[in-house]
Amino acid sequence: GLTHLISISGTHITLVAGSVGAGLWWFLRYFPPARVLCEYQPAALLASLLALLVAAFYSAIAGWGVPARRSFFMLAVAVMTYIMRLRLPAPLVLLVVALVVLALDPWAILSTGFWLSFGAVAVLIACAHWSGQLGPALERTRARRSYQKFMQFVLWQVIITVLLWPMLAWFFAEFSLASVPSNLY
Repeated sequence: GLTHLISISGTHITLVAGSVGAGLWWFLRYFPPARVLCEYQPAALLASLLALLVAAFYSAIAGWGVPARRSFFMLAVAVMTYIMRLRLPAPLVLLVVALVVLALDPWAILSTGFWLSFGAVAVLIACAHWSGQLGPALERTRARRSYQKFMQFVLWQVIITVLLWPMLAWFFAEFSLASVPSNLY
């Protein structure tokens, strides 16, 4: 049950791609000989395109399963909307990506990875809308804000686990009580 979390979760694909993209962005902005490239294209654009290429490579290495495809196409939509200067709401991005995944592989709808991957992201999007604001920053100390963000993160993991338990029970006839700590990890 941890294979998805360790090897092909969207977090890992995005983390690797984002790290490489951030590294290129820093290199292009702060390494004088590389600044020449920024005269033709913005550093952020070049970095986001490299991040997308790395995400495609990482997803291919991970086996191009449904969760990897979801992660890649969500990043691709984010990069494309950045390039086109569009703002799409997160639920619409998730819907577009689901349609793309199903257009490329109609049988993906029968896989557990499709439902669990898209379900977990849908819950995260809902949590982001439910969570609201932390309140005025002036009234709270930095430690208090950090503690609140950490507790919000833990709460989101509990919510994901509880809301995905019925799906896990349906697909696997069992669910793990260790899923909250493993997801937190």
